[in-house]
Amino acid sequence: MKVLIAEDNAENRKLLKLYLEIHDCEVIEAEDGQEGLELAKIHKPELIISDALMPKMDGFQFLRNIKTDQDLKNIPFIFYSAVYTENKESELAESLGAEAFIAKPKEPEEFWEEVRAVLDGCETKGKKSIPTKLIEEEEEFLRKYSYIVAAKLEEKVRELERTKIEADKNKGAE
Repeated sequence: MKVLIAEDNAENRKLLKLYLEIHDCEVIEAEDGQEGLELAKIHKPELIISDALMPKMDGFQFLRNIKTDQDLKNIPFIFYSAVYTENKESELAESLGAEAFIAKPKEPEEFWEEVRAVLDGCETKGKKSIPTKLIEEEEEFLRKYSYIVAAKLEEKVRELERTKIEADKNKGAE
């Protein structure tokens, strides 16, 4: 099976590639969604596994581009992410046509079992219907997408503020 991985972290990409090659998959690697889209058009993979947070084109934009492309829209798409793991992210991914949202990290066999379950589900249910509502309604997509990105940024800012406060406390205690 030919699998396209879109992952900006080189170490994570290497691990994911190893997880898949153990199961005789041919792996194509992309560093972000933009490169992933270009490679998908060239190689026509049988499965796409993508991180959500990436530079240039993130996973949600990548998924949306895949599902709106006539030649690529039927390729099963799985998110594999440690950053976007809340229900809202999963709901948006599924509404855009993702088959699954797997939270990192996973042990290799556990990851493979989840991937197999998704692929088996695709075979028994047939190809997932294209989510025309969000694809056709740009404004709705942008609203949901912006909400998710803003919430993640706010979470990161709060985390950085907590880290700074802790560092300042530790500095003052010295």
